[in-house]
Amino acid sequence: MGTYFGPLPIPLPVSVEKLQGKGGDGGVSWDDGAFDGVRKIYVGQSHNGVVVYDKNNQVVLGEDHGKKGRLGYEEFELDYPSEYLTAVEGFYNRIFGSESEVITMLKFKTNVRTSPPFGSSSASSFILEKEGHKIVGFHGKASHELHQIGVSVAPITK
Repeated sequence: MGTYFGPLPIPLPVSVEKLQGKGGDGGVSWDDGAFDGVRKIYVGQSHNGVVVYDKNNQVVLGEDHGKKGRLGYEEFELDYPSEYLTAVEGFYNRIFGSESEVITMLKFKTNVRTSPPFGSSSASSFILEKEGHKIVGFHGKASHELHQIGVSVAPITK
């Protein structure tokens, strides 16, 4: 009888990087954290900025960011796990009645396709992406509107 010790292969944690948010400075900061990937995104007046994530093959519903209203919402569903987010494009501007600039349009790019634009273009545009990485979380600032959006990215692994 004997005891043998040897190193067990332990997967290294994936290095997640937060890319700086784009948009206005109003609202309160929020951060959904980092997950394995994104399954679905709801965008609109009644569900402004709700994201459905995946963590260890479990569905995790993100928090609502923005005011819930009576108007409908649109959704962008990914064919997870083979499809993943690679970029977010958008516009922001100061609109009547807002305390600062707000996000007016979002468009999502995956390794397979690009979503339709949600909202309308305006004065200032942005792109959130990092080559060789996928989006695994969102952060930003919100009040009644979504003022700023940023992403957390992780290296794409095969």
